[in-house]
Amino acid sequence: MERLPLLRGWVDALPPGVDALLATSDLQGMATSARRDGAAALLGEFLADEVAMQGAAGELLTCPGIFGPTED
Repeated sequence: MERLPLLRGWVDALPPGVDALLATSDLQGMATSARRDGAAALLGEFLADEVAMQGAAGELLTCPGIFGPTED
């Protein structure tokens, strides 16, 4: 597999104090990481780096009206 799919979804409710949930499965394997200058990293490390980069770039999805601006 050349790509690690990142699927996004929404739920109706989360417990108090929980703003988001990240679920993973079977992150065995290696990938190259841009945050590690292209060096090999475990898939779990790669995913953590990818989520951090998306968050820093403002690219993580928000739920309009709850975690982000409302849509006009």
